[in-house]
Amino acid sequence: MNEENPNPEKKKSHLFGPGNKAAAGHKRPHHKAVRALQNCIYEEVTPEELSKIVRKLIWKAKRGDVKAAQILLDRSLGKPVQSMEMILNEGDGDMREFTQDELMRMIMGDGNNNN
Repeated sequence: MNEENPNPEKKKSHLFGPGNKAAAGHKRPHHKAVRALQNCIYEEVTPEELSKIVRKLIWKAKRGDVKAAQILLDRSLGKPVQSMEMILNEGDGDMREFTQDELMRMIMGDGNNNN
């Protein structure tokens, strides 16, 4: 054990090394297409025009346009995180006592959570 690598036996599998598909970055065709479309917008819309668009969106939202309000809120605050509520039957016990397989069966809809 040393200061540079406190656990030299531990493999560095978490690193984005060669062969790790997660390390591909933005090399996928979809990302290129999105970037090309973004560049078109950046080239065509001036900051003044963008400001007018945002002001119009605000104007519409203030007058009750729900879609305009949704766009403004999503773009400025971020989209809300979708939550999932699980209701356990009485006697099911503490969630921490379940195995991963049992939890997955409950999530996927298999109501038989009996051991």
